[in-house]
Amino acid sequence: MNRGIRQVWRRVVTVGAMAVAGAMATVPAAAVPRAEDSSEHVTDMSIAFALRMDGSMHVTETIAYDFGRTHDRHGTERYLQDRFTYDANHDRLYPISRVRVWSPSGAPARFTKVEPDVTIRVGDADTTVSGIQRYVLDYDVGGVVNTVGASQELYWNALGDKSAVPIDRVKVTVTGPGAAVQAATCYQGANRSTEPCTWSVDNGTATFQTTRSLQPKESLTVVAGFPAGTFPGAAPILQEKWRFDRAFSVNPVSGGIAAAVLALVAGGAGLLASRRGRDRRYLGITPGLAPAGGGQTAGTGAPTVRIGRRRPPVAVQFTPPKELRVGELGTLIDEHANVDDVTATIIDLAVRGHLRIEEIDDEAEDDPEDDEAGTDPGSAAAPATPPAPSAPAASRIDDWVLVKLDKPLDDLRAYEAELNGSLFEDRDRVRLSALRTTFATDLATVQRMLYVEVTERGWFQDNPHQVRVRWRRRGGLLTFIGILATVFLAVETTLGLVGLALALSGIVVLLLAGKMPARTAAGTALLAQANGFRLYLETAEADQIRFEEGQDVFSRYLPYAIVFGVAERWAALFANLAASGMSLPEPAWYVGYGVMWGTGSFDYRRFGDVVSSFSDETNSSIAAAAPATDSSSGYSGMSGGASGDGGGGGGVGSW
Repeated sequence: MNRGIRQVWRRVVTVGAMAVAGAMATVPAAAVPRAEDSSEHVTDMSIAFALRMDGSMHVTETIAYDFGRTHDRHGTERYLQDRFTYDANHDRLYPISRVRVWSPSGAPARFTKVEPDVTIRVGDADTTVSGIQRYVLDYDVGGVVNTVGASQELYWNALGDKSAVPIDRVKVTVTGPGAAVQAATCYQGANRSTEPCTWSVDNGTATFQTTRSLQPKESLTVVAGFPAGTFPGAAPILQEKWRFDRAFSVNPVSGGIAAAVLALVAGGAGLLASRRGRDRRYLGITPGLAPAGGGQTAGTGAPTVRIGRRRPPVAVQFTPPKELRVGELGTLIDEHANVDDVTATIIDLAVRGHLRIEEIDDEAEDDPEDDEAGTDPGSAAAPATPPAPSAPAASRIDDWVLVKLDKPLDDLRAYEAELNGSLFEDRDRVRLSALRTTFATDLATVQRMLYVEVTERGWFQDNPHQVRVRWRRRGGLLTFIGILATVFLAVETTLGLVGLALALSGIVVLLLAGKMPARTAAGTALLAQANGFRLYLETAEADQIRFEEGQDVFSRYLPYAIVFGVAERWAALFANLAASGMSLPEPAWYVGYGVMWGTGSFDYRRFGDVVSSFSDETNSSIAAAAPATDSSSGYSGMSGGASGDGGGGGGVGSW
């Protein structure tokens, strides 16, 4: 070999030794074949490498394995490494294929491939072996030839540092296609050892042989040089390593597909929301009115159109819409059956005479639930006159009790009857605090029935809750598929951006789910009336209150004021009326000390604070869920090389 070639190989091997040794050091220890009996060893191992012009080689290994006197071994294992770090951006692959195994000594020769890399496990789990058994392994390895300057070579770990037993003798032969091997060298011993083995080149065949027994985890590395052009098709088989910037690279392909996905999916969802999610209104009719004879129900046959982004102003309404109960009004306003809507319905049931709300002051009276049998649920108990407190009235209320009244339920709608029945069940009175952690399931049932009520009355195009759930499921599924696609595309391709676009589209659908419910024209007309009544409650002055003969206007409109969030203002208006000397009926549905503290008569202003406290406490109690319970690379190596620095590797052991 000329001096120029030797110098090139010397320079390359210095770099190659460091890179490949570091890669081999990362092979998991768990891959080392097992040998628990120290008497086990390999008496002889012969390996023949026949290189082909395309840079691959055919390998034939003959292993004489002495299992000793063990009685629990089933066969041998040959560990092969088929991947090394090539550079910062690539791994070098040595694909192993066409594996065949047989045993000249008659030992079981069935084999399986076991990860990591390639472990060829030979033997039968139902049969044990002992003594010396011979195995022949025959397989192909691709991409083994290196081109270094003007020369080509095989730099290969015939045995790596994964052997679990001593190997008495190893012999390796290397042949090539046509041209003869021109140079050779080899190394043996522990990883990175420069201890030489014996080698010779005769008639184009390189022969390598260990000079001593190899101990467990010792390697044998061989190097055979060939003239340039011996392997015209040879090239390393490289696989690009995963990198974030590569996986999510922005290029015409990834950017174009991602943009198309966003436009198609996210844009399509936005278009659907702008069409299906828009309320309808009667064409050519003043907002708040319905076609003559049609009432406020759907299906009147009157022409309708979608409402634009800007809604027309509404006129003040001095009464709530006749067809709307307070819970339905709250649901119609924001398309949600909120806890506030159920609480307002409880107060509305009290106002309409189906139950009574009583304060509990534990310092002034016993727990009314303990005296259940001695109270007629149909009668109004006269509260005792409490001692003058030193704190505001609302802060003295320890709890409230709901008392069931004997009134027919004919005027109740389905969700109201369900609510009334769930509150009392088989009892006539119940503390508000007793509903905490026990009423959440009943609350959910009432809310579902409230959605059904407003839908069946034709005020929504479809059940708003179910519409939101359907679109959230679609958005969640799309987001999940997008995440899976992102992982797959980022690992396997450079199109991770496409998966992100799909996941982002799913998130857009999730965000748009709340905009998908839509009111019918009848529902829009009722909403205009409700907003007109809200305007009245928010702006009316004391002298503008419209009274109806024989009716407690304050109590009748109070549940609506609670839904609109203006209960305290509504109470203040009546406090001003009472202060001016107007005779007002006192609410009979509420009994308590706080509303009469210090005056002996009903105090509307203080009652506004009490109702606010009652509403907050009711919201908290009926929505509280029960607490959860516990349940059970090959480089040049002509000089400056070392054992373990080549491609290939692995070792021998038993199982």
